Amino acid sequence: MAAKTWYVTNTIVGSTHQEMSESSPGSDATSSPNYGWTVGASAAGTYCRADAGSEITGFAASPIEPDGSIVTTANAGDCWRSANAMTGTFDTGTWLFQMAVIAVTAGGQMDGNAGFRLFKGKAANGSDAVEITSGRLVGSTVTNLATSAQQNSIHNSTSIPGFSVDGEYIFVQVGWEITGAGAMLHDCIHRIGTTASLVTSPNFSATTPQSMSATEAAALALAAVVTFARSLAATATGAASLIAQAVAGRSLAASAASVADVARAVTFARVAAATAATAATVAWALDLRRAAGAVLEGVAVLGRIASFPRTLTAATVSIASLVAARLSTATLSASAGSAASMALAVTATPPPLPVVFGPFMRGELWWSRRVGGF
Repeated sequence: MAAKTWYVTNTIVGSTHQEMSESSPGSDATSSPNYGWTVGASAAGTYCRADAGSEITGFAASPIEPDGSIVTTANAGDCWRSANAMTGTFDTGTWLFQMAVIAVTAGGQMDGNAGFRLFKGKAANGSDAVEITSGRLVGSTVTNLATSAQQNSIHNSTSIPGFSVDGEYIFVQVGWEITGAGAMLHDCIHRIGTTASLVTSPNFSATTPQSMSATEAAALALAAVVTFARSLAATATGAASLIAQAVAGRSLAASAASVADVARAVTFARVAAATAATAATVAWALDLRRAAGAVLEGVAVLGRIASFPRTLTAATVSIASLVAARLSTATLSASAGSAASMALAVTATPPPLPVVFGPFMRGELWWSRRVGGF
């Protein structure tokens, strides 16, 4: 845990903003190219935003800069931005913002101050950045800025609450206010160096992101699937309850489902029963009368159960995907319609279960089954 110091450099990062590096750029020197403002004879009470790597003019009474809306135009951003994204937490404490400036072309009269706003965001150009401060932080006043000496406009803030970052950059939006008019050709240019333009934070506690290999991820997903299957197979009641939840509140299709739909539902039951359940338990769990608590009409119900997406613990694997995987080696013909084919789809290798298939009525396939006295 330690405070961070970022030094403004001559580099433009993210193709947009002026860089803040944690490595000192060395002895103080004037930015190159000139980065700052031509203030001229602009009146007191006027403002201008920054423009990365450029000396600009355009002071006006409104908006008050920095205005809280980050400029994301390529090579024309109005922020200082950390070179790297960070993950961790900044404590509540003192933030120091310092803009070091000097007149280059001409000077000796202009007075002014820097303005600062603090942001964080994942996008390199600040397009999604969120402001941490609640307004413009006013730096100390620079007076009669001359070509002979660097002056610093500084703001120390103790009002910024602690906050966390998650793979995010730190942005400091900056601007300049003229408080005393200069004269023709007067300018105000950033200085770069160890004691020049910089930002210091309170203590920062870094959090190291946890990485996972493809093999580890696959193993975790497999474990989740197995755990899910075991939870279904543990008791018939658990399996029946899951089916009941899947169909609760769902409308049932009026048209008959194909044999393939039935097969998918049956395969789902087989997966559930693969680790512990007997054939009788599978049959019991599949009984729609017990599962849904009412007479559920049509094999379309089973199709609904098979296709209804279910989140499988942490791996987020759908039931449909699990069923598809199980069917890959045992696809059943969608055109089969005989009682024998249907019974085979239901029972696989265990002894046949008492299954009765009704006739096709009104173009619909009706299927009822009785297990354990039902």
